[in-house]
Amino acid sequence: MRATAKLVKRLLGVSCEDEGEQIPRASKGRSRRYAPVIAAAVTMVVSSVGLVAATTGTAGAASAVWGPATEVSAPGGAGDFSSVSCTSATDCTAVGGDANNGGQAIYATETAGTWGTATEVSAPGGYGHFAAVNCTDASDCTAVGTDGNGLPFYATETAGTWGTATEATAPGGTGDFLAVSCTAATDCTAVGDDGNGQATYATESAGTWAAVTEISAAGGGGQFAAVSCTDASDCTAVGTDGNGLPFYATETAGTWGTATEISALGGGGDFFAVSCTSATDCTAVGTDGNGLPFYATETAGTWGTATEISAPGGGGDFLAVSCTSATDCTAVGDDGNGQATYATESAGTWAAVTDISAAGGGGQFAGVSCTDASDCTAVGADDAGQAMYATSTPAIPPTVVSEVSPDTGDTTGLNTVTITGSGFTAASAVDFGTTPATNVDVLNDTTLTVTAPASSSAGPVDVTVTAPGGVSAITPADQYTYTVDQTSPSTQTCSDSTCPTNTVSTPLNQTVVSLPSQAGPSGATTDLLLNTATLSCGAAKAHDYDYPTAVATLSSTGFAPTAALTVTETVANTPSAAGVKVCYGAGSNPSRGTFLRHCNHAMTAPCLQSLHEAGGSVNATIKARATDPRFWTGEAAVDLTSFSPTKGAPNSTVTIKGKNLTGVLAVVIGGAEATISTQSTATKLVVTVPAKAVTGLITVTSAAGEAVSTKSFTVT
Repeated sequence: MRATAKLVKRLLGVSCEDEGEQIPRASKGRSRRYAPVIAAAVTMVVSSVGLVAATTGTAGAASAVWGPATEVSAPGGAGDFSSVSCTSATDCTAVGGDANNGGQAIYATETAGTWGTATEVSAPGGYGHFAAVNCTDASDCTAVGTDGNGLPFYATETAGTWGTATEATAPGGTGDFLAVSCTAATDCTAVGDDGNGQATYATESAGTWAAVTEISAAGGGGQFAAVSCTDASDCTAVGTDGNGLPFYATETAGTWGTATEISALGGGGDFFAVSCTSATDCTAVGTDGNGLPFYATETAGTWGTATEISAPGGGGDFLAVSCTSATDCTAVGDDGNGQATYATESAGTWAAVTDISAAGGGGQFAGVSCTDASDCTAVGADDAGQAMYATSTPAIPPTVVSEVSPDTGDTTGLNTVTITGSGFTAASAVDFGTTPATNVDVLNDTTLTVTAPASSSAGPVDVTVTAPGGVSAITPADQYTYTVDQTSPSTQTCSDSTCPTNTVSTPLNQTVVSLPSQAGPSGATTDLLLNTATLSCGAAKAHDYDYPTAVATLSSTGFAPTAALTVTETVANTPSAAGVKVCYGAGSNPSRGTFLRHCNHAMTAPCLQSLHEAGGSVNATIKARATDPRFWTGEAAVDLTSFSPTKGAPNSTVTIKGKNLTGVLAVVIGGAEATISTQSTATKLVVTVPAKAVTGLITVTSAAGEAVSTKSFTVT
């Protein structure tokens, strides 16, 4: 990879201003195959952070959103980050190298979400490069790399202050530290290679580093590119051996085992990173012989087969990995298009490799560290020659309203309403239809309370919540129905000379009552008064037919007592005339009335002239006496007579019989809403027992109210 080559040179102390004139020290005397291994090793820091590793998720894990790649300026005008270690989502330390004075080791720290400037750490030999870092606390880190003398070195940050870089002697006179993993501030393990071309490790115990030690690998040589420790004496290191194959070695209780090869596609490959969540559960990543990213997993001490993952551009590398569980990891690197990439494993399944754009038209991620399943920081270098980082954060779940309680209230508003759902944290607004509510009080992520606003009309509105997850989607569960305050009637007074058509409207059920101009004596007047009281009709049963609709009182002066006036009442949101009745009570302020029959040639007022369906409404035209009648038009109340069978399992069918069932809005069985079949009629409801139903009464609700069965339905 083009970007990989840059990082290799910077890592090994090559001047970015004169890359062609220097030979990477660690490459002297070795196969060129090791060059990409060294470059990739830079990313290992992330792997090293096995104890604080995490991953963005897909199915089975928390989802995350990656932000844009952001540059961090480095001394000398250019630089790269080769590794990062985070102790919280907003507290990270990245290390790498710059282009100043032949290439100096650098670090930069993010504190509370803000990155500081890149700072140099002098290394023996006049220059150097940090390949990896591991932090056990926000201000306690250990970084390792290669210095200007071609030897491995380390530097330690204690309580926020970085100490002097210290060189370690390696067999063969040269070597690299390419990765480090710490289980305490003074207990670390670093791995890399030496001048003999052998894989090496060195251990720090209680602040004292032991000598660099070789581990023999197949093919006569090798290089450790990464290490992850779950205990001070239990580590796993990975890399590439002399046969050009990925290999691993495990330290158990302080003793390192034999290096073991893993076959990879294309006949060869490199392990560049490893992350372990236990001593026997690790994930290693790298690049195989086909030039594609791959991974291999150790489960309960047994390594599985190396598996390739396709990448954009037909090629790519996994250069770092971080795992939060044995089956949830995030890997980063680059692809065949020269772009920085990431891929996530969730519940054991890897998602596709995804690009992240960087300055200069391309880039490469060399390290990643996560502190939560969806809080990760990746670092690397862009094609503009600058160190860069990108951060993933948890995807914000959508805002959902699942219940509004109470779900009715007067049009005057000012009542307290509790809204239940999810995603309410930091909610900024609650709207009833298009009208904002006041006194929004977010109790927690699932509950808030508001003061309902007033409404100019009655009827249902959708209650929506605006929060970081967006505006809640409209569903039947978010409806709130405005009703009319019966203590505040609406009056319209007209005479023939002043008002050709007397009309009074009420928000309740969007009812409009009109009194066309009547022929009468001079000076005759009529009044329409709405919402005066409840008017009951029908036979007296367990429930009266008390309707939540506009009750109108018609008053007149100057008309003969036997005069018949024509009145039209329009009820909106009632698309069918089936089941619609007109209740009429004669005399002054009656409390009970009777259902009107249709007029015929022999009938006098009161009677029903017509019921007419029009555009989702029903228009009722009646002949009324000019003697203070009270009336309403609406759907007749539901009347239940029986249901069968009397018991059944969820998803079974129940038939409910009764009257006025055409306008039924909902059927509830044992506390759960049932599905109403299209086979239902005005006298029969066919419903399906809901899955969550329990033994209990059956409740049938219509616009006119609700009816409850006298016996329970038994759920088997």
